[in-house]
Amino acid sequence: MSQWFDFQARNNHGEMVHGSLEGDHAQAIANHLLQQQLTPITITPRRQENAWRRLLSIELVATKVTGKDLHLFCRQMYTMVRAGIPLTNALKRLSESVNNNTFKKVLLSIYDDIAAGHTLSNALQRHPKIFPSILQHIVSVGENTGRLDESFKQIGDYLELEVKTLGQLKSMTRYPIIVIVAIIVAVIIVNVFVIPAFVDLFKNFNAQLPLFTRFLIHVSDFILGFWWMILFAIIVSMIALRYVIQQPTGQRLWHYYKLKIPVVGPIIELILYARFARTLMMILKTGVPITDGIELVGRALGNAYYQEAVNQMSDIMASGENLTTAAQTVGVFPSMIIQMLMVGEESGQLDVTIEEVASFYEREIDYQVSKISDVLEPILLSIVGAMVLVLALGVFLPIWELGEAAQGR
Repeated sequence: MSQWFDFQARNNHGEMVHGSLEGDHAQAIANHLLQQQLTPITITPRRQENAWRRLLSIELVATKVTGKDLHLFCRQMYTMVRAGIPLTNALKRLSESVNNNTFKKVLLSIYDDIAAGHTLSNALQRHPKIFPSILQHIVSVGENTGRLDESFKQIGDYLELEVKTLGQLKSMTRYPIIVIVAIIVAVIIVNVFVIPAFVDLFKNFNAQLPLFTRFLIHVSDFILGFWWMILFAIIVSMIALRYVIQQPTGQRLWHYYKLKIPVVGPIIELILYARFARTLMMILKTGVPITDGIELVGRALGNAYYQEAVNQMSDIMASGENLTTAAQTVGVFPSMIIQMLMVGEESGQLDVTIEEVASFYEREIDYQVSKISDVLEPILLSIVGAMVLVLALGVFLPIWELGEAAQGR
């Protein structure tokens, strides 16, 4: 199992270099340092952070580095590297123009590492939470082939589409979330403020209250009497769910059942197909061997269930099978992807055919997202209508009956 090691080493000029690397053991780290022409002095395993402390930790000050930040970084690096500007100068300029304080610190750290003799890919590896593994790997390929500018261009194009896809996913879920939150707030207000105000009035009359009203009164009494227990249960459930999702098995199940959500699940699956094709296309165009790059494709999907399937593809290919057979064996991809992979491998133009697949699914995502409001709107309106009906019957029916009771006094 890989872990992080902190090291001290000296470069060819005798200068001390500090850093961190991920590896299976200290000897692997030492071998990597020697390949980078660094002489290791000390290599110590980093102390593992307590799981519960990591779970409950909340970063209040740090600003999150978004996909837009990475996209802009890759675009600017492509322009400057292509213009022949040294990496240290390029990073210095970018750090001065970046508004995100967290990203500014990261860029300055990378600048220091490169100035100390590290390669850019090695410096990026020290920030795995900021730079995804596929970005690190493709930058490394660009360094080794002398086409670093093209690597940044490919990553920039990839991230641009990722930002667009994420924006589509957010816009798709924004409307349902707003409606659901509004319903929850309305129910809380009625049960906490409206129903209790009517209870005393109802008690002054001997009329039998309707079933809906009695139900709402019981719900209101429960919320007012046990609100602290409800709040505690919600907080504990959220923490427990977050902990379970962080475990490999729990994360896989969570990602699997997300695909089964009505209306939304199929669109998430389309996004995964597009991301698979788009990432595979980038791997092929940058010259990464398919046997090495297929695992990077799995990590880039952002779905543990599909990542497991892609990892199985890697094992199948390692045994001598081609990409099409591996994709067909795992059984999670539609027939269109299988057929296009077959055509691409037989024609020797896999990058071209897989690009067509990516374009097809991106257009399909645009279409499905554009019509999702037409599908969700009647469902949400039905839910809202049902809630309004229950509240209306629970509040207004007794008022009518109380009026009749008052007239009969």
